[in-house]
Amino acid sequence: DGFAGHAEQLQAAETAARKGYELAPDDPKVLAYLAITLLWVGQPVEALVYAERAVALSPSYAEGQVYYGDILIHNARSRDAIPHIEKAIRLTPNEPQLGMYYTMLGEAYLHHGAFDTAEQALIQSNRFFRDSNQLAMRYLAAAQLGLGKSDAAAQTLLQAQALLPERPIAFEADTMAFYSIDGGGEVFIPLWQDLSQLQADAGRP
Repeated sequence: DGFAGHAEQLQAAETAARKGYELAPDDPKVLAYLAITLLWVGQPVEALVYAERAVALSPSYAEGQVYYGDILIHNARSRDAIPHIEKAIRLTPNEPQLGMYYTMLGEAYLHHGAFDTAEQALIQSNRFFRDSNQLAMRYLAAAQLGLGKSDAAAQTLLQAQALLPERPIAFEADTMAFYSIDGGGEVFIPLWQDLSQLQADAGRP
């Protein structure tokens, strides 16, 4: 999951990514991997530098485009992220990857409150995942809640929780805050607080 709790694994990943960069500083895949690894260790600003280089060197590298979009989100530039994630979607025929790419697109829209377009992207994401990815389902619930569809959001949350019962609803907000220069965003964090409350209310008799 790439969060602070896995400190040793993340440190090893960062060390390996930096070593790869020393050996191949102009390889777009190496640059993209270093960029996303830096994001995982909570360095979104430095990550952006390498992600920008990756897409400049290889604009048709889909994974580089989606990593760049993800990193832009965490640098408080969710609107700038959208064309890069959309480009990655256009470049990618593989269904498992498309599920995550649509999840990232939905996340970008969530960050600036475009809940209708977020919902559409996340419906598509969950089709690819066949309703088996907790992150995509929780994001869909957030979009539904943002649109005032509380009953639908509660049902989606229930399905999401059944996938990984041990993972608390606060996980996404905590990781978002860790990864981001703006503490997780002025739209995303309050929305997630409302989502957490909805789940708590649904669990009460």
